[in-house]
Order: sequence, then structure tokens, then C-alpha cells
Amino acid sequence: LLKNKKLLIDYLKAFLSRLSNEHFYIYYLNKENEFIQESLQGRGTVNTTSVYLREVARCALLCKAKGLILVHNHPSGLAIPSQADKKLTDLITKAVYTVGITVHDHLIIGNGEYFSFAEQGLIERS
Repeated sequence: LLKNKKLLIDYLKAFLSRLSNEHFYIYYLNKENEFIQESLQGRGTVNTTSVYLREVARCALLCKAKGLILVHNHPSGLAIPSQADKKLTDLITKAVYTVGITVHDHLIIGNGEYFSFAEQGLIERS
């Protein structure tokens, strides 16, 4: 997944761009950054969804993930992170880091566009 980000982004745009409610997915990766599994962590309303740190960490540990890619859509079509998006990314990144798991990116998918926390330097490693 990390080796061909363009294909991942194209897939996510086709998959999430036109959904009418927010969906929050996590892609779990092994130590070679290869895909292990996809997990729908939350399905919400037109502008919010709930994600639980305990469940994120539990799923990551159960599938023996070493890395995560966080993904959610914005039904408004604008791929601009909210303050809540930034806070959640920071919380998840710090929580899983304590057990040796890295968040590689958080992608927000809008209508034909995306925002990458990693590309914008917004992923903290500790």
C-alpha cells in the first residue's frame, strides 16, 4: 500500500468519495508495510463519526500490525481536516506508538480530492 500511494488514493476516491455519511477505516500493515486487513472503525453522520482508541489498539494488536493508515471521507466533498480530525489523529498516533505501532498517514477523501496528514507534515512520531 505504501509503495504505490497513487493506486491507494485512486481506490479510496472511488470507494469513499460519494458516500453520504462519514466512514472511518483503518488499514493495518505488517512490518514490511504490506496490507494485513481493512477495518471499518466508525460510520457516522454527514459531518462526524466516533472512533474509539481502545478498539483501534485492540484490532492492531490482534492482527499483529506494525503500521496503520487512517482513512475517512468528508461527505461535504471538501478534503480539509477539521480540528477534531487533527486531534483524533494525534490521539491515535500517540496511543499506538506506545505499543510499537506507527501511524503512517491519515487520509481524508473528498469528492475527487484527498488530504494527506503525512504529506503536510502533520503526523507526529511520538
